[in-house]
Amino acid sequence: MSWQTGAHRVHVDLELHLPEIQRRRATNAAGSVQDLDTLRFLLTLPVDQPTALAGLDAYERRLARRAVRCGFAEERAVARSQSTLIRRAEPPVTVRLISVFGPFRRSTLQLATTFAPYGRRRLVVPSGRLDEILLLEATFYGVGVTVADANGERTVAASAPFQPARFTGASWLFAERIYGQALSSATATGQVSAASRS
Repeated sequence: MSWQTGAHRVHVDLELHLPEIQRRRATNAAGSVQDLDTLRFLLTLPVDQPTALAGLDAYERRLARRAVRCGFAEERAVARSQSTLIRRAEPPVTVRLISVFGPFRRSTLQLATTFAPYGRRRLVVPSGRLDEILLLEATFYGVGVTVADANGERTVAASAPFQPARFTGASWLFAERIYGQALSSATATGQVSAASRS
């Protein structure tokens, strides 16, 4: 999945979660959810385990209804006046690597650092003299630097491993947006399915 932003091209390497994608297709929930509050709420619920609706406040019940409408959760009646909510959805993709292609400048590094909450990052820059201060900054921020030329790519600084303290609603939203773009691209080019590494 790639897109252009100014003088830079951003490319995201993904791992598709086929069971989740197939679940969405089977329940007509194949699209992506773009609502951060709903995703944050879903993260508070266990997957495939019932949660009593009576234990939710009014705002959470509104989010629960939205999740049910999107096919991300289902509501079940267990007794006359008791209902439960079961979260079914999980993120459809895992972001493996975010590559920012462009000149070796501060603006390229700044763009790469904006993706820090979502995955490993690297700059892919043309061959030439590298600013050592900027290279040091990239290393400090965990952004890898790869030089690309006619002979291929050469890693100058490795990307730091991506080890988030926790998975957040913003991370899920980023995954949903990338998944939505991938769906749009696949539809536009006539592709029906994509391979997965999982």
